[in-house]
Amino acid sequence: MINLNTFQIRIIKFYILPIIFFSLILSLIINFQLMKFFSNDIEFNNKVETIKEIQRKNIVVNGVELKKWTTLTETQKDFFLNNEKEKLEDKEKFKIKYKYEIIKDKINDDNINEQYNFIIFIKTMFQGFFFSLFSLILLFLLPRFSLYKFYKDYYLTKLKPLEKFINLPFFLDSLTSSTNNVENKKIFIDKFLKYDEENKFYLYKTNSITQKNVYEKNIKDIENYLNLQNLKITQKDLIIKIEEKKIKKTVNFNKNDYKENLLFLGEREHSKKIYLNILGLKHTIIIGESGSGKSVFIQNILLSIFKNLNLYEKIYLVDFKLVEMSRYKNKNEKIEVISGINQFTQKVKEIEKIMWDRYKYMEQNNLTTFNGNGILVFIDEFRSLENNSLEKEEKKEMIKSLIELLQKRRRRKIFLIFRGQKRDTRNINSSIVSNIMNRIILKTSNNDNITKIGGNREELENNGISINEIKNFNRGRLFYKDGDSGENFLIQSPFFNVEDEEHSNFMFSLITDLKEYKEKEKENKENYEKEIEKLNDEFVENLKIEMDKIENLTEVYNKILEQLKKDYLEKWNNNKEDKTIKSKMLNFKKQLNIEEQKKDIDNLLNLKEKFLEI
Repeated sequence: MINLNTFQIRIIKFYILPIIFFSLILSLIINFQLMKFFSNDIEFNNKVETIKEIQRKNIVVNGVELKKWTTLTETQKDFFLNNEKEKLEDKEKFKIKYKYEIIKDKINDDNINEQYNFIIFIKTMFQGFFFSLFSLILLFLLPRFSLYKFYKDYYLTKLKPLEKFINLPFFLDSLTSSTNNVENKKIFIDKFLKYDEENKFYLYKTNSITQKNVYEKNIKDIENYLNLQNLKITQKDLIIKIEEKKIKKTVNFNKNDYKENLLFLGEREHSKKIYLNILGLKHTIIIGESGSGKSVFIQNILLSIFKNLNLYEKIYLVDFKLVEMSRYKNKNEKIEVISGINQFTQKVKEIEKIMWDRYKYMEQNNLTTFNGNGILVFIDEFRSLENNSLEKEEKKEMIKSLIELLQKRRRRKIFLIFRGQKRDTRNINSSIVSNIMNRIILKTSNNDNITKIGGNREELENNGISINEIKNFNRGRLFYKDGDSGENFLIQSPFFNVEDEEHSNFMFSLITDLKEYKEKEKENKENYEKEIEKLNDEFVENLKIEMDKIENLTEVYNKILEQLKKDYLEKWNNNKEDKTIKSKMLNFKKQLNIEEQKKDIDNLLNLKEKFLEI
């Protein structure tokens, strides 16, 4: 049995069979008309109609009119036919009887239009080898040519690219169906409706208003199957729409994207670049699991900050693990890297004092917004704020100061950015989160993260995004949400690679003298290489010493072994009659043979001691 997929069945039913049928009909019509020109002298049975007799009514004979029908003589019949034929049309006076004869006749120019029919066509086609061959070739070629044109001009360009889309519902069914629920259950498989070439989307008919969830749950498998990326799935009533998002999956780093007075987040749909006013930053929380591109996104934010370093009085980079921020240590007097919780607690108190000093300054000068430079506090892995070695009261005071900064920072140009993996009370105080308006979420499988940072299912869908989509974000994809203005964007962050020399040089050129930085990096690299070379030399020297030791031990081992064998033979010969000693000697010999295979000098020395005891 031939196993045809649904795409093949669709092609056969709706394209191949109709094309063959109509092309055969067309071929027959063309053949029929062509054979007309070759049908001369084809015999056919011609049915000839002749007048057998003519009867006339109301004939007057001897002055009397006869009422009955009277048959005319041959002479009378010929007279009427030749001279008064029009009178024969009077049905009341004349009655004509016909006779029919079949005679052999031939097709000619005079009768071809009347006599040419399908039977004559068949006779013409098979009257000779040439005509029959020509007709058969024509019958074969036209359908073949039609199929070839369909294959080349339509199938390859229009239909073939749709094969996997037409088969997608069956592929999806194979992913979601189970052997337990197939029996005694009518399964409805979505149907492919059409591809909108202008707007580049695919439509499917389903029977479930929640079918979108099934597609989103299997989005990665669907993307791999269709060999597409960045798919967007929406549903209206019972129609599923699949399309590729107009947002790039990757955005390359370009130093020209980092501008004065602006913070560059990345690109949204249609490659539109998204910037925030760096002078009007708001407190921000960034959430994303490991591998989501959080670190790359943070480096991009810092690039914009460093590009506008002149707008800041101080930048505090808090990194309790000293992983991401340690590279910026001692690079610029405006940048301070904090790694200890006690150091951070003290710094929060200092910033809180600065905030109140600015508030007094603004009151004295009747200012609504502080007119000096800003202060930025960037806290990496905020879970350390809750999980640390601080005493309970110390931690309480630190959290209180942070909340104070968050609540009263407006117009004082003090900005806080928090980054972490989970937004729950075990990792960050809920009062801190409630005072943060800007929220950014990258890929995360945690539903609490999604609903608390991105929004609930309904809010997300109103913004053209879903929970499953966030769970399947590619690296560097993020959803930005401004709690004040209500603005939100789906953004792809550029890929900044701090290991790339060009990227790294650009970043450090913003915060330090690049020439001095390169010289120091070169010096560090040379010192590193020297240290490695020194360690390698030490390793080789130690290896040689160990090898010498091994050679000496082997020599010692062989000498002890040879001496033991000699002593064994001597003692064996001297104690042949003593059965007890002989038994011990045989046991010793077995152990010695085993040891000779192992070549362990410690075991050999133990055997030597045992031998002396025999």
